[in-house]
Amino acid sequence: MVFIESEVISKIIIAAFIGGVLGFERELSKKPADMRTSALVCIGAALFGVIASFQDSNSLPLYPGVAAGIVTGLGFLGAGMIFKEKDQVRGLTTATEVWVIGAIGLAVGLEMYEMAVAAAVIVLLIQLAGKEFEKITLRRK
Repeated sequence: MVFIESEVISKIIIAAFIGGVLGFERELSKKPADMRTSALVCIGAALFGVIASFQDSNSLPLYPGVAAGIVTGLGFLGAGMIFKEKDQVRGLTTATEVWVIGAIGLAVGLEMYEMAVAAAVIVLLIQLAGKEFEKITLRRK
């Protein structure tokens, strides 16, 4: 089991915050890549980056091509979940959630359990709180 330092969990939280802040502007502009989508993409990218760079004597070996293949495959899978109907884009947040869940799964596979659990909790909070935030902001518009 690989023990993840609080610095790594901090990176996930910072990524969630930065992604959310950047996505907030998209939210106000009524764009499909909203606050939740941006926060999830940022978390996923942070996880893949940390996982790819994580090496110590306790970690399982990971060939860079494996992680790259996972990222690419999940991107392809997610692209199939996004649909445009008239002026509406549907499935974007679902696709990004699948992508970040893939990063969490990779973390679990590499025995980075603390990182995976921390990211999962943050994703869940973003999804639940973000949905409520969207309801509030949409009512004001």
